This record gives sequence, structure tokens and C-alpha cells, in this order.
Amino acid sequence: MQLRPARPLRRAGRGAQQGIVTLLFLLILLSAGAYFLLRALNRASPGPASAELTTQLALNTAREALLGYAVRYPDNPEIHDLGAGPGLLPCPDLQADTNPGQADPPCAKSSRTETGMFPWHTLDVPEARDGSGARLWYAVSNNYRNNPKRSVNSDVVGTLGLDRCAPGGDDIVALVIAPGAALADQKRSELPYPTADFIDDYLEGQNASAGDECFSTQSDGSHNDQVLAITRQQLMALVEKRVLDDVRNALSRYVDAHTRYPWLSPFSNPTNNAFHGQPAQRQGLLPLRQIELGTATNPSNPYTLDANSFAFEANFSLRWSIPGSGSVTNTGAAPAPDDCLRDTLVECKIPAPTDGAVLGTKGGEWTATGLCKALAGHQLSCRAVREAQDPAGTLWRRTYTVVLTNWPYTIEPPTADLTRRQKFSLNAGNLGPDMAAEIQLKDEQPGVENSASTSVLKLVTGMTVDSFELSGVPFDLEIDDDAKIDEVSHPSPGELPQWLVANDWHRLLYVAFGSGFAPASEPAGECTDANPACLTVNRSRAGTEPEPRYVGAVILSAGTALRQPVPQVRPGTTQGDYFEADNANGDDVFEQTDASTEFNDRVRILDVDDE
Repeated sequence: MQLRPARPLRRAGRGAQQGIVTLLFLLILLSAGAYFLLRALNRASPGPASAELTTQLALNTAREALLGYAVRYPDNPEIHDLGAGPGLLPCPDLQADTNPGQADPPCAKSSRTETGMFPWHTLDVPEARDGSGARLWYAVSNNYRNNPKRSVNSDVVGTLGLDRCAPGGDDIVALVIAPGAALADQKRSELPYPTADFIDDYLEGQNASAGDECFSTQSDGSHNDQVLAITRQQLMALVEKRVLDDVRNALSRYVDAHTRYPWLSPFSNPTNNAFHGQPAQRQGLLPLRQIELGTATNPSNPYTLDANSFAFEANFSLRWSIPGSGSVTNTGAAPAPDDCLRDTLVECKIPAPTDGAVLGTKGGEWTATGLCKALAGHQLSCRAVREAQDPAGTLWRRTYTVVLTNWPYTIEPPTADLTRRQKFSLNAGNLGPDMAAEIQLKDEQPGVENSASTSVLKLVTGMTVDSFELSGVPFDLEIDDDAKIDEVSHPSPGELPQWLVANDWHRLLYVAFGSGFAPASEPAGECTDANPACLTVNRSRAGTEPEPRYVGAVILSAGTALRQPVPQVRPGTTQGDYFEADNANGDDVFEQTDASTEFNDRVRILDVDDE
């Protein structure tokens, strides 16, 4: 009998964040509609009250457009950066050109271009004006601009300041400014479309001082700007929902494929955590299989497994028989015989004479503990090291490295004792289109200079293999570089977008599932009441008593680091540096309540549609 979650998971849709984006889109439409209605009424019966209302609606419409743009940033077809995640905001419109309302990147505080006209065209909304008919202005935090792009997550501070110029600002990520009617010394008639060069003719005081990220709400006879701020907390309240939706849908696909959740990575300082699943671990950080995209010391060499952070330990099995295909290249004084490269049934020695150290694989399949890494372009590289002494007592080391390109594979589901694994095999067949393989043997005496010899067997499309199998390679939730979920040619249930890691969101997420939802466990049954196989989520709103809810699994997103009741330090070594109350102690009870100065975890229940 296949085991399924107690309640149906939301299936992956066209966009994991569809509900959030739809809500934002409706808010933008409603705000824009109300704004244009009031603008028409203003023209019919102008007055201070209606002009003020028009200004407020214009500011709110602009804010909703910015929030919607930030949340759905990775889905913008004009963005060709797989590492660009939600939360990024456009540059202002800085030029009086033929494209009014178009953002003009790059922008930065240092170049005095953090402030300019509101980029309504880039945001795909109608142009909005305040009650005086003036176009809106806009400023973006240095840490949240999309060009030059920054890494954005809940820990990234907004650097704009309002009514003060303290270092670091007031945690504001963007501001929209309504200039109001021209004051006595402001000249606007000769400016059909203003630019940042004429900022003094529209804004006053700190608002007209570019390059310092300081702004003001001052309103008197010499100042009439109206300013609407978007804080980091306001933006992240929506972005975190988007992130949680993407992860929840990835886990949904995983459960659809394997009937249970994956084993997780034990919690530790996220900056040092390997993010690889461990059997029996049902609370912790996401287990991730990251793809090496060329950040190694020598990215052109697929054998440099130690040069990057994406290599992972693996207990894998190897066997092959390749008697006649491929070419062998030897370097060094005493390379391994060709047979050692072509057949794992051959007894190989180092060095080759009969009294050498036996380091072969005689007996066929053998299991090794080594390192693997996933490479861009559907490549996998795995390495194992063996050592032995020859009869004279000399220590020898042999390093086996296998690199596969575009090989078909199968996925072995997780069990009570193993994480999900990947298996590559080919029996009595030819390598298909774009397939390739390299098998490398490197023999050396550890610590002895110039003792290394290397042999490499290369296989390409059309060459024949009697048998080949590489199995047992851990296959956690994949962070892929192809931007495709469940790609037909390389199905990967549980694939997550590259931006999740590029923006360090994986360091701010925590997953837990009940014992009845673990691989090879007994079914939990319905989580409708207290059940030791389920989790408990105590849900409450301000002023209400907690109401327990029994669920199969949850995912938590850590909000910004809090200052009370105990300051949270990040990067931190404890769950309490990221999560609050019952969410920080590692048991099966969690808390879900309104955000406050002492609690800002966002909790999402995974096994039901829960907002």
C-alpha cells in the first residue's frame, strides 16, 4: 500500500506564488480604478479634500505596483538571470527621453541616482499623478535595487531614512513621493517631462537632496511633499509568502513522487551547514543538491571536487565493463594498465608489477565513500580514494574519478535508512546523443613529489558499453540551473529555483514533519485530533486563546532578526537566533500568530492549503 499525506497537498501550478500575485494584481486594479475615478471627479469639482484623496490613492496605487513587481520579479520574462529572486525593485526613471515611465538603470546612492521619477511604465501600470496634477517621484534603497542586482532576503536591511539621517536608514526599501503644487520658487512650465536634474523644482528639503538616502515628511509653507514609505517588513511579508509557496509546491511534488517527505539536514549555523539530508532527521533545514555553475578555483576541470562548496559526501557503488570503446590517455611515469580503466573485474596493482599494492576492484561492483558534485549541463562527477601498502611497506593512493554527461538515470525513493538516491546505468548499449563519460585513475605516493601518474578513458556518443552502473548517489531537493520544474528529459521531483540559494533563502527556512510522514513509516491517518504521528500548531490572533491544529508538516520562514525579548544574532548557532517561542525548541509543537516586535515567524502548513 502506498502511503500518502493525511490531507492532499497543493499541486504545482504554473506559478507557485499565483495566489499572492493575483491578490496584488487585484489590489493594483482596484487602487488604479479608484484613483482615476477620483481624478475625474477632481476635474469636475476641484477642492482640497478631493485633491488630497487623489494624492493618497495615487501613492497607494504606486506602492501596490512596486510590491507586485518585487514579488513576481523572478517570473518577469525580460529578466534573464536565474539567480534574481523576489524582492528586487526597479531603478527610477532618470531621463527625459521617448520612454517616459521607463526605469533607467543602473542606479545607486553613490551616483546620486537613487531618486527619480516613478517608473510606471516598467511596472506596467497607468501613469498616476497627485491631486495637483504633478507626476510621482520615487526612491529605492541601495540594497534592493535590481541593477546592479543585490542578494535580497529577510535579513537585508532597507537603507532609506525618513525624517532622520541615521546611518543605515530606517529600514525602508522604497519611497513614493507626491510633489504637490509648485511652490513660489519652483518652475515647472518648461518641463514637459522632468528629470532628476530638475529635482529642486518638484521636491523640497531632504527629498531634493540625492545621494544621501535621507528623506522628510515635513509639511509647511516651504515644503508640501507627501511621502509614502515601503518598509522591509511590509515587503517581506509578501515575499516570504512567495518563497514559502515555492518550497511548499516543491515538497508537494516530492511527496507525489515518493509518498513521503525527504529526510532533512540537521539544524546548525546555516552559513556552515551542508544542507544534505540525513536518515531519521525529520526536523531541520532543507536538503539541497546544488549545481556547480563554475565558481570553483579551476571551473574548467571537472575533477576539482574540493574547490567549491557544492561537493557532497556520497556512499556510492561502481561497476563497469568497457572492453573496446574509447581512447585512453596516460601521463606520468607508471600509469595504470588500460584494463584497470576498462573493467572493474580486473585486479589492479600499484605499481603494475606483481609485487605491487593491490588497489583494484576485483569482484565486480564495489562501494566507496567519496565526494560527488553536480555540474552545469547535466553532468555528475564522483570521486573515491583508496590506499594500500605494497610488500615493501610503501603507501600508495589511487583516486577514481567518474564524470558523466547527459546520462539517463532513475531515482530511488528514500527509505527508513537512506535518503533519496540517483542511479545511472547502461547495459550492452551505445552512448546516446550528447552522452559522454570519463573515467580517471590517478596513482601516487602521498607526500612524494612527482610520483603521480594518471590514466583517463573517454567515451562519447555512439561508443559501446558492455555494462556500467553508478548508484547510491544522494539526490536531495535539486537546485537546478535549467529553470524548469520536472523537465521531461531529466525529471527531478522537488526541484527548487536557483534564486532560492543565490539569495540565501535556504538559510532562513526550517521544515518539520510528523513521524507518520517519514519514509517507510506507518501511515499517520487523519491529523484531525491529537496524534503522536502528527505535529501540533497552536494558532492564535491578537487577544485570542491559541487553538491547536494537528498537521502533517510545516515550513517556517524566519523574519527579520528581532531585538526582544532576547536579541537574535545572525548568522547564529541556535534556532532561537532565527525563530521564536515554540518554533525554536525542536519539538513537535509550533506556534502561528500575528507578527509583533517579539514574534515574526511565518508558518506555512504543508499538507493542506493554508495561507
